[in-house]
Amino acid sequence: MNPEKTEGMVLRVVEFSETSCVVWWFTRDFGRINTLAKGAYRKRNPFEGAIDLLAISRLVFLSKSSEGLDLLTEARLEHSFRAGRRDLHGLLCGYHLVELVTRWFDSHDPHPEFYDSLRDSVRAIDQGGYLPRIVTSMELRLLSSTGYEPAWDRCVDCGATEFAGPRLAFSTLDGGVVCSRCRAGRRQIVSVRREIASYLQRLTRDDREQAADEPMDKVRGVWGEIRGLMGQVLQHRLGGPLKVLPLLTFLARNPNSD
Repeated sequence: MNPEKTEGMVLRVVEFSETSCVVWWFTRDFGRINTLAKGAYRKRNPFEGAIDLLAISRLVFLSKSSEGLDLLTEARLEHSFRAGRRDLHGLLCGYHLVELVTRWFDSHDPHPEFYDSLRDSVRAIDQGGYLPRIVTSMELRLLSSTGYEPAWDRCVDCGATEFAGPRLAFSTLDGGVVCSRCRAGRRQIVSVRREIASYLQRLTRDDREQAADEPMDKVRGVWGEIRGLMGQVLQHRLGGPLKVLPLLTFLARNPNSD
């Protein structure tokens, strides 16, 4: 077996024996992999600090051809997730991203561009970035990278781009806005402000989660509306509830609103 090298983020660590553990990774080049870290609990080991939850590390592993665990031979820490030690909200956001990646992606299904965005977002959480924007941006990019990017500026059914009124009808079943003619008879419709739909479209593609000042953050109730919509979209696509999502109610508050 030839050793494989990549960068990865730790999703979960499970005790395997008194001295060893199983580490779940989301890697840039191989997607989700599960590795056995022999001797990880010994005082001297080649993984110190590199296999903590949400750590970003360079790793070397031997890939098994069967369904068994890959063998982790080396891991070098690149970035430690410190937010969890000082900020409960940051920790919960990290847990939410872990749950999404774990449930959304199959094993050995690489998405390098999404991985890069995830890595940058975890670092932004660590640096005290604006959590509602960081989390929502990652959720949107997750949808986009797996072929479920919502249609915000055209009817998901007929393709119409002209809409009347200040609010749009968003179909969680169809994954996009629908015009007045196509809306008839549809279930699970969410009313969303037109400016919010435009903002979410921008947020999918740029780095606005890093911005220090975003005008939309000052609009009263904007994040309550966004978080309610995103929760419905994500849980519909996953076919069931998310465990951490109900704990993220703080993301719906507008600390910058007048």
